[in-house]
Amino acid sequence: MDDALFSLTGSEDFTTRLSAVCGLVLRKDTRAAEAVARLGAVPPGHEDDHRLHAIWRWEWSQDRP
Repeated sequence: MDDALFSLTGSEDFTTRLSAVCGLVLRKDTRAAEAVARLGAVPPGHEDDHRLHAIWRWEWSQDRP
């Protein structure tokens, strides 16, 4: 399952990438940081998406022991 999610982080569709990255982050996959880097710029209208908030919380937690 995680391999399938990781492969979707290369999708051209932002929503697909967002879902895949969020899934990897929530699963604490070792490739989460690489997946987050693949997400790219957030298009207008997605700023309040709950999946982005989960990713931002994960990024924040990575900066703190």
